[in-house]
Amino acid sequence: MAESRESRMANRGLRASIFYLMSSIFYVFLLSAIVSQPRVAQIAVAGAAIQTSPSVPAPQPGQKKIVLKNLGMSCPFCKAAVSAKLKHLPGVIAYDVDVKSDSATVLYDPAKVNIEKLKQAIAEAGFQVGAVEEIEK
Repeated sequence: MAESRESRMANRGLRASIFYLMSSIFYVFLLSAIVSQPRVAQIAVAGAAIQTSPSVPAPQPGQKKIVLKNLGMSCPFCKAAVSAKLKHLPGVIAYDVDVKSDSATVLYDPAKVNIEKLKQAIAEAGFQVGAVEEIEK
């Protein structure tokens, strides 16, 4: 018995839907595995190295360190979104985004970037800064 044209089209659509669903699930697991692994990564940006690590170093003369609190993050994807925005911001020297404490610690050069630009970058990632705490050492 031959399949009708409508039946073949329905099967093709079903196969495509299953393929897209499986691809999406794969990428979700892949991204969560990449984001959740604790490791130090160095990324060269405009001749300077941005270091992402669990501990942001103490500020040197001419640098400032702040903690952006109450961002509203709840998952590794939130962390990835905030990290991506901070990573590409000129003047950011080091950062650590922590979902558990719902905060981002940032070491930056105030001559190149200010707190308002940091808040704007966080807002572009879809989050709002609830409080800012400056760290002296």
